[in-house]
Amino acid sequence: MRKRLPILVVLSIILLSATSYCTTKEDTYQECVEDSGTMNNAVVYECSEKSMQETDKEIEELVDVIYNKIKERQLEEDHDDQAFKESQVAWLEYRDNHCRLMGSYVGSPMYSFCPMQLNNARLVELKEMATSL
Repeated sequence: MRKRLPILVVLSIILLSATSYCTTKEDTYQECVEDSGTMNNAVVYECSEKSMQETDKEIEELVDVIYNKIKERQLEEDHDDQAFKESQVAWLEYRDNHCRLMGSYVGSPMYSFCPMQLNNARLVELKEMATSL
């Protein structure tokens, strides 16, 4: 029980911090949690997965938009489109590795909650990039 207490505290802080910077997709998570009427690992997993599916789709769409905008703007000798592709692949690798580590340290809810949080942050970055190009 002693080992579990710090894990539960960390998880509680993470879950509460998610409400502090809600985006549309985090609202999906919050609504799902509220609709469940209870909070447990299964609810965290289910609601995180639901939100993550939405963000994955939106991220893919934004990546395509940004890639096409970069392609239209670049000169022949530039390689910005390739750099953007590589940055997205690197971000996905980071997300997966980081969340695997968080899951092994904090516990099973982080395997879905962590990627949801990072997806939400990436979504904000990509939206900003898409509007500035």
